[in-house]
Amino acid sequence: MRKIVTALLLFSLLLQTFSRAGIYLSFKVNQDYIARVLCINKAKPQLNCNGKCYLAKKLKQAAEQEQKQVLLKTLELNLCCQELHAFNFARIPLIVNRKLVPFYLVKPTFSTLLNIFHPPRI
Repeated sequence: MRKIVTALLLFSLLLQTFSRAGIYLSFKVNQDYIARVLCINKAKPQLNCNGKCYLAKKLKQAAEQEQKQVLLKTLELNLCCQELHAFNFARIPLIVNRKLVPFYLVKPTFSTLLNIFHPPRI
């Protein structure tokens, strides 16, 4: 099921990405039919249109559709509201009567150096 959904999403993404190439490919495959039946300038053979007017029309429609999709994406609004809270921080009184000793006046203890850790014997 997961693979099917992934394949469908990938296919839809690729379809949207390569839509202009699909239009052009469809035009090339059906160019004879388009030139004979769907061409706007078929009554004017001196223009040598060969259905390119129809291709330009379809590409313009695809570009307009993409532009509409872009506009729809930019008009999305985030309607999620979030309540804001104000924080009041309580003042902490400073300890003033604390006696500080500079590090150079503290006498080092060697008891920790003498007690080296020995792992237990097996």
